[in-house]
Amino acid sequence: MTSPRITLLLLVLLTVTYASAGKLSGSTGEATVDEPIVSVVSALPNGTQAMQIRCERDGSTAAGCSWATREKAFYWCEVVSTRMFVAWHAFQPRRNAGWGRVLWLVREEGFFLSVNGTGWALKAVWETE
Repeated sequence: MTSPRITLLLLVLLTVTYASAGKLSGSTGEATVDEPIVSVVSALPNGTQAMQIRCERDGSTAAGCSWATREKAFYWCEVVSTRMFVAWHAFQPRRNAGWGRVLWLVREEGFFLSVNGTGWALKAVWETE
């Protein structure tokens, strides 16, 4: 049986591949090269309970862990895993405009945003009940 972490990584790789070719279909319609792709990837330890993730834009829900955005819309996400949760802006037009890909890495310490593919910046931390 494939672990959820490996499955999620494969999903992200396929999503980025199809998005690069302009073939990704999401809740915002067909992606084009002008629409940034947001991806949330788990790097939590094996055996960690699967995350429940929900992302919204103006009341409409984004599909899956990767989706095409509209450059002028805010995307707000929330994640629940066991007794921990977090909410953050996965896409902010002012911060992410012009990015082809917005990549989030989920670790035990929190949610890290890829900075131009050269490093990671902690942007949100887990909270508990």
